[in-house]
Amino acid sequence: MEQVCFYFFMKTIILQSLRVVAMNGAQVIFGLISSVILARALGPEARGIYAMITLVAGTMAMLCNPGIYASANYHMSTGRWNKAQGLGTVMAVTCGFAAVAALIAVLVMPLFGASAEVVREWPIFGSVAVITAMSIFTTSFNGLFFGSHRVSAITNWRIAWGGVQCLVFFLLALVVIDLKVFTLATAALSILDIVGLALLFCWGERVTMTTNPGLVKDLLRYGIMVYGSRILLYLGQRLDTFMVLFFLGTVSLGHYTIAVSFAEQIALLPYSVSMIMMPNLGKLQISESAQMTARVVRYTLVCVVAMIATLMLVMPLLIPLMYGEEYRPSVLPFLLLAPGTAAISLFTIMEPFFQSNHRPHIPLIVTLIGVAANCALNLLLIPRAGMAGAALAVTVAYMLQLTTACYFFFRWTKLPLHTLFGLRSTLAEMLQYGRDRLYRLQRAS
Repeated sequence: MEQVCFYFFMKTIILQSLRVVAMNGAQVIFGLISSVILARALGPEARGIYAMITLVAGTMAMLCNPGIYASANYHMSTGRWNKAQGLGTVMAVTCGFAAVAALIAVLVMPLFGASAEVVREWPIFGSVAVITAMSIFTTSFNGLFFGSHRVSAITNWRIAWGGVQCLVFFLLALVVIDLKVFTLATAALSILDIVGLALLFCWGERVTMTTNPGLVKDLLRYGIMVYGSRILLYLGQRLDTFMVLFFLGTVSLGHYTIAVSFAEQIALLPYSVSMIMMPNLGKLQISESAQMTARVVRYTLVCVVAMIATLMLVMPLLIPLMYGEEYRPSVLPFLLLAPGTAAISLFTIMEPFFQSNHRPHIPLIVTLIGVAANCALNLLLIPRAGMAGAALAVTVAYMLQLTTACYFFFRWTKLPLHTLFGLRSTLAEMLQYGRDRLYRLQRAS
């Protein structure tokens, strides 16, 4: 059973997630290039203000989005709506909430640490509103594409558009170095992104948007059901960033967001695996599902530990080399964030087990505990230790979250501890698999 389970993981889980990893990896690379260009062109203070603008826009877009993505995905994928109904209903609802989110984003910017002078300048003022509104449209189109089973189309577009954005920022950095220009360029690119998505969604056929109050009601009813958990998860992931901005200012935010962006790459493989866990676990009995989840966590943990060890050796040299010596303060927060990011990424692999076995309340409880600990520790440590305190608070909170999830997992499944964290047997199985594959390749040749 163990050997069969291992081969199932290697052939099914990894192979299915390989495409997702490749596409996400390409987007990460383009995002990293854009980040380096902005950091070197603007400097720490202006880079921090730019990070604050995107943070406010993303937060307001999340808070004012009542689960449109999830609802569109559900109604389109189950065949309840056709393409015309989906496009019309989603766009009607999105327009209203995007306008509200844009207005709120402009009004609350001073609360996030922006000076009144920055808010009153029309390039910043208008760009924040546009970026916020377009962020909601982006999530809505993601739901439409995923719901209509056009994942390849949307992911290929994201990769291509990431390259365009890098090119635009690079050309701007050669011509002019100004925060307002880069912010306006971001707003313009977000508008063009939505126009391109709309054309791509309707490509090859004439789509007439149709909607009615009943469809809007269906969209909102389903979306609101998932709204609470999405907001809670987002706040748990961004709480430290808000507090760094509030306590330490925009310069520290510029440094800290670079550390966060590198730390989040540790979760690239676990998140990709998590995306394809649900359909695979749903086909199994509870005992088999528990065994599969434990093994996937173990195999992923080996990969994550190897990645953390590599990044911890490389990043102290790579961050100053890529961004400049003025960004060396980003190194320590990254080193402290890395273990916590690994912990929360392993929790995301365990989450589908509870959801597929009719225990969706357990991940919600675990997330609530993590958010509460994150908030308390950030309030305690940031005033005393700055960015390092924020990173340490996140890691401790994420470790607590993973520990709580493991408690529920072992209590329910009655599995021994080594099934989840037995790295020695996992390494032996992976080496055996590698030898078997090499032997088969030699025989085939």
